[in-house]
Amino acid sequence: MESWVNIFGDKPSLMESKAVVGSPGLRSIGKLAIEFMINQLKPRLTGELLSRYFPTAYPFSASYVSSPMYLGESGVFVEGTTKVPRIEFYVEEELGLVLVKGYQADFNGQYEVAREAVNFLKELGVKEIISLAGHGQGGKGVHCAATSMDRVNALKSQGLDTGYVGPFLGFSGLVIGIGKTEGIDGICLFGKTEPIQEEPEFPDLLAAKTVLDALKVILNLNIDTSSLEKAKSEDISRSVNFGEQNDRRTV
Repeated sequence: MESWVNIFGDKPSLMESKAVVGSPGLRSIGKLAIEFMINQLKPRLTGELLSRYFPTAYPFSASYVSSPMYLGESGVFVEGTTKVPRIEFYVEEELGLVLVKGYQADFNGQYEVAREAVNFLKELGVKEIISLAGHGQGGKGVHCAATSMDRVNALKSQGLDTGYVGPFLGFSGLVIGIGKTEGIDGICLFGKTEPIQEEPEFPDLLAAKTVLDALKVILNLNIDTSSLEKAKSEDISRSVNFGEQNDRRTV
């Protein structure tokens, strides 16, 4: 067994629930958004996905651009205590939400890890996956995509529009694609941002806030995102876990 899920306590069985996924990626938009939701909603940590395919450090700066030539370096994260890389699943039962704090597997393990995650979401009763991410075409706002035109039209009725054309790399994209093959609907919300070549995962808080504000409308969530607007990127970069350390090679 090369990838597996550990379950904490009783596994909830949710009816018609939705999962929200955020992972390390361009300007850390998805990662910032999912960590903000976990902090605001205080959901219960229900499970973790561990895998031999989770590097601790990558020999290039963008964790989400895997390559068969660079599989990364294994180890643990040290921050007082030690822990291995993982994907975390949090459940907010009253809202029927599963929050997935993703992690980027190496090139060889991406599909296996995403499939294990989707299988666990199915066991929890998830019927729709919403992935939060960014795209680097500049400007402000949010573009959307979905696994069906009916869902795209519903998103347009809520004030969103398509516009991004291109690949959706990494874990958050794969769970949408694999989820569709398993009968799970999928939505992608892309916050517009400016890429930073030297440090592609440097956080863009305003883009994360814009994505969260769009998500609030879709899910009818009552969370206050104003603190993201007030914060400075220099401050948040010290508190956001880019793989729990400061080496820019690390997720």
